[in-house]
Amino acid sequence: MRGDDLAIEFFQKALQEDQSFALAYVGLAQAFLHLSNLGERPPSDLMTKAEIAVKEALKLDESLAVAHGAYGRILTFRWDWEKAEQEFKRALQLNPGSSSVRSYYSGYLARLGRYEEAFTQGEKALEGDPLSLGIKLYMGGGMSNLGRYDEALDYLLNVLKMNPNVYLVLWYIAKIYIKTEEFEKGIQTLHEQIKLMEGENISDEIAMLAYAYARWGKTEEAEEYLRQLISYSEQHYVSPTIFAWVYGAFGELNESFKWLDRAYNQHDIRLGLALGFRYDPIRNDPRFKEMLKKIGLDR
Repeated sequence: MRGDDLAIEFFQKALQEDQSFALAYVGLAQAFLHLSNLGERPPSDLMTKAEIAVKEALKLDESLAVAHGAYGRILTFRWDWEKAEQEFKRALQLNPGSSSVRSYYSGYLARLGRYEEAFTQGEKALEGDPLSLGIKLYMGGGMSNLGRYDEALDYLLNVLKMNPNVYLVLWYIAKIYIKTEEFEKGIQTLHEQIKLMEGENISDEIAMLAYAYARWGKTEEAEEYLRQLISYSEQHYVSPTIFAWVYGAFGELNESFKWLDRAYNQHDIRLGLALGFRYDPIRNDPRFKEMLKKIGLDR
């Protein structure tokens, strides 16, 4: 049993003992949120469970900043952008020093393309928790969003020196290489990452290899990784958004939008990342602009 499932079990046991334990409801919600964000399981049921738990926490104690922060994350994944920001601001009003809330707020702002504000919130989060690996990854990603690619790579490579076995650091580095069309370095980094991921869902990594080779113009290699992704999806959950941006890289736009429509109909939480570079091959298509409008990202 993985850590999140164990956490859910422990929080549920705590609530059996004391149903007025508001923080246990928050912990339960955060565990469900983390599972949904990993992309290993269909997120809709996990999100529903997270929302039920956090609402119970707020019923018990409306002054819990972490509960408002968790609810802000849920509303972000629901594409309810205005209400999500209200929850993050309420959380920070209650506890201005909460690094976790500021990091979640930073992620929310980045999804909206408000990259300067997102970076500022990330800096404040890191001030409060300078050892947090998650916040450091946000900072590296934030530099990349601002087009500060060399600085982002230097920063993340230093993080990697301190955390050589944390595969997520390699994921952030690989994305920057691929975004800046240093495909060979990006592909090498992805292979290094996959070696560290025994037992983990590697659909993102297989897809990114297909994407990188397709963008690089190496069709044979790209098609091989697409076949691997299709085969992998027969045994593991793969987000429809992954197929959408992979097919976009191949120039198969109708197939890409078929998967994008599926993601919308399933309310896939990853569709909220539609401003990211992986959607660049389909960004100018009117259908993509219509999709952004449907999920409230046409700003």
